[in-house]
Amino acid sequence: MRTFETDVQQLKYKVLKAVATHVLEDNMNNCYYDIPHEIIQGKKATMRCCVYKERAIVEERVHNILEDNDHVIQVIDIACDECPVDRYSVNNSCRGCLAHRCMNVCPRGAISKGDDGRAKIDPEKCIHCGR
Repeated sequence: MRTFETDVQQLKYKVLKAVATHVLEDNMNNCYYDIPHEIIQGKKATMRCCVYKERAIVEERVHNILEDNDHVIQVIDIACDECPVDRYSVNNSCRGCLAHRCMNVCPRGAISKGDDGRAKIDPEKCIHCGR
């Protein structure tokens, strides 16, 4: 079994293997957009902020493999843009007010009152609406 130093190396290997398999089976045209779903399965992201970004990176890798060019190194801009996993958090500005208006406006109920009276955000429920 192959061992990889990083998850990125393993991802590159999986993409290259999937492309090679589809090319050998002569069905690359039918599977061009299916490869990202074959490699990045499910609804939960493992390396990036969301599965959609992970699939977009895989799709770009497929495109780079199939494109006929002389570049030794290719930079995938979307992969280099780091996106925060937890965009919203409660900082020291929260004074633990009695009204807790933030809890009332949250459409998913992701904000609750902590033991110290300050608001806390459940990242699993938060949809990053900014309210």
